[in-house]
Amino acid sequence: MFYDPAKTAHFKETLLTITGQAFAAGGYALEDDPLGQKRGLIRFARNAPEIADDATLRVGWQLVAFEQSPVARFRIELERLNAGANTASRTLSDVIWNDYDVRVLPSEDYWWEFKTGDELPHALAAAGKMVFAYGVPWLEMR
Repeated sequence: MFYDPAKTAHFKETLLTITGQAFAAGGYALEDDPLGQKRGLIRFARNAPEIADDATLRVGWQLVAFEQSPVARFRIELERLNAGANTASRTLSDVIWNDYDVRVLPSEDYWWEFKTGDELPHALAAAGKMVFAYGVPWLEMR
C-alpha cells in the first residue's frame, strides 16, 4: 500500500528535522529505501561490529495514514540483525513495557497518534526521546 506522496514526504522530512542529528551523532544513517519510504517506513541503521562482525542495528518509523481517518499514527520498530542467533525484532513500546518494566506509555502495543501537521513534530519529539532513552540502549545491548 502506498500513501499520498506528500504525506510520506512530510513525515520523512519532519522526522529528519526532529531526530536526524541525534541519529547521525549515534552513527545511524537514513537507509536508502525509496519503496519503503513510499509505504511510510523510514529506517535508520548502523553497523555494530561491537555486537557481531555482521550485526546491523535498525530503528524503523512506520507511518499509518488512511485517507478516511482523521487520525494518523506511527510506531517504532527496533531490529538487531546478524547471521547469528542474536537476531531480534521488537517494537519500542514492547521493549519499554517488558524489558525495562516502565509504564510511560499506555500499553505495550502503543502507536503515537497525530491529527494535524502541527501535532506531528510533538509526537516525533516525544517518541524520539524514548528511542534514545530505551530503544538505542536495548539495540546496542547496553
